[in-house]
Amino acid sequence: MKYQIINELGAFYLLLPKAVNDALVANDRVKYFFTLLQLAKNSADDPENDHPDLKKERLICNINNTSFDTVIKQTTKDEMNNYKIPELSLILENIKSNIKEMLIPLEISGKVSIDDNAKFINYKNRFENLAALQHDLNNLSSLMINQIISANRDGSDSLHILVMDLHKELNNLQSIISNESIGGAKVYAIQEQDRDLINAFMSGINKTSLLKFDHEGLGTTATRSGGSLIIQNDIGATDAHVLVIKIENSTVTMTYTDVHMQRLMFFKSLFENFAIEWQEIVSKNSNFQDKGVYHMCIGIYEAKDVADLKNYLNYLGSRIVFLIDWNRARKRLRNFVNKNDCLDILKWAADNNYGHMAFLRMGGDQLVYDTIESMGKNFIKFGQQFDEVLGRENAIDFLKFVIKTSSTGLLGGKSESLIRNEIRAELTNYFQSAYHDMLDLASRHATLVLEIATCVRDGVIGIRSTESKELLEKNAIRAKKWETKADLLMNEMRFKTKKSVETAAFQEILHFSDDAADALEESAFLLPLVPNDVPSTLHASLQELAELVIQGSREYLKAIENAKYIQNSTSREEIEDFLEAVDNVFMLEHRADDALRNTKVIIMKETNDNKQIHILSEITNNIETASDGLMKASLELRDYVLDELMAK
Repeated sequence: MKYQIINELGAFYLLLPKAVNDALVANDRVKYFFTLLQLAKNSADDPENDHPDLKKERLICNINNTSFDTVIKQTTKDEMNNYKIPELSLILENIKSNIKEMLIPLEISGKVSIDDNAKFINYKNRFENLAALQHDLNNLSSLMINQIISANRDGSDSLHILVMDLHKELNNLQSIISNESIGGAKVYAIQEQDRDLINAFMSGINKTSLLKFDHEGLGTTATRSGGSLIIQNDIGATDAHVLVIKIENSTVTMTYTDVHMQRLMFFKSLFENFAIEWQEIVSKNSNFQDKGVYHMCIGIYEAKDVADLKNYLNYLGSRIVFLIDWNRARKRLRNFVNKNDCLDILKWAADNNYGHMAFLRMGGDQLVYDTIESMGKNFIKFGQQFDEVLGRENAIDFLKFVIKTSSTGLLGGKSESLIRNEIRAELTNYFQSAYHDMLDLASRHATLVLEIATCVRDGVIGIRSTESKELLEKNAIRAKKWETKADLLMNEMRFKTKKSVETAAFQEILHFSDDAADALEESAFLLPLVPNDVPSTLHASLQELAELVIQGSREYLKAIENAKYIQNSTSREEIEDFLEAVDNVFMLEHRADDALRNTKVIIMKETNDNKQIHILSEITNNIETASDGLMKASLELRDYVLDELMAK
């Protein structure tokens, strides 16, 4: 229980059970110090006899200072009957601090009852009067010792008598407070109708409590104040991190405090399916925690009926575990994706009941770093971000997988080694998926290049037809249609590779492939301008050149399709098929160079019209440019597959 923040919220009635328990522990400690002083005096009065050192009693009271074990033996008395007691200042300090602890339950009780408040003020005044007495710490007289440890009520008041009276009051309070537990919640002074509501809330707590593993938190107390049932949950270890729920009839008012504004907003986002009226967030200064500021929000829910009230309390209880160490999980995820994506991932995890604590137990960000490292040194290059390499959406999905697999795996009893292997396999799949996505897009683009090349080849064949002009114009329209689609694929590739540096090589591959598409479309556009009486030798040479670029397009497409199956474990035959297709594109480009020179010679020999020479030269140059673009694209693909993919 977090005394100071609960007290600030005015929910002090929730503090009484733990305050009484703490006060009874303090009573045991202060009585140890009274006994220590009494035996120290006895030892000085009768140094010849052996006296116990009270070490056993000290350990029972969980007092760790071993110097107290020598106090009794080392106490001395002078000729004026004054006592010199080692550690006296520390002993008196402990006595006073423990008495203050014993006063706290009376202070809490006094905030509820006027009579109890008067009683508390009386005890407080007695303590302050006794604590104000001055003692010579070097020479303590018998009178002074009696003012501390005397239990004789015939004389003046003493700290010991005050402690005895406080102990009696504590016993009375303890008899009032029930030790009953409902679903794990400590309850006292509740009514019969409260039990089902407490059970509903605790059922939600217990439904997800395993997700915190051995982390502290989720301690719950319930009691009555006036006409309201009050439930408090201490969430985690942070002083100002608490939840107080007030239930009056069908109205549930929850007060939530947090030092992290982002976590507070996250908490509010968990209740999107409930019509909660949220009041304005208030930020307050506080003296009881380091940062000095905490934020508070109040949400009011009006239940439709008892069933709806229980359902809401159950859901509310089930959400609290997702707040524990939330900020630490957010910071770990921040190393891989942007801050908004971190919040979305944690929200997704909570909505699907996957606890982030398992992710933290598995190492958090180090778990992901280890997985990346296992992929090989070429997976991420210096200066690259994870979401750049994998792509933002894939990076988010992968981190969700990490949280889900860690949570379900640890809860399901899987070994950490198995969980790590599953995460590594998933990252490999994401990389291969991104790789195949790029290849699929490149394949679609290559198919369009082949379609345009076919248009050019068909156009060249039909030049000498009597209906050539109409057919060639239709052919040019088709080629333009394919080229436009190829441009769209190129733009899509630019967008995808912009998000993933790892696949950026595909932009260069498609750049050369798109050059081929543009050049071929230009040839198809110019073919209707060629007269149908072109010489047969020139016609045959043009057909040869057009046929070579079709073959090159087919081999380029084959290389892309074969690349889909190239992995670390690929067979020698698959690698050979891929390399053979690339080599064929290379050889066909050289043949196209030779065919281009031959065609240019024929053009110059058999054509006298300068206009026709220009048009035919442009057509042939474009066809050869396309062949050159396919070769460059194939070589880029080869280098990527061999240097990047097979190195992993």
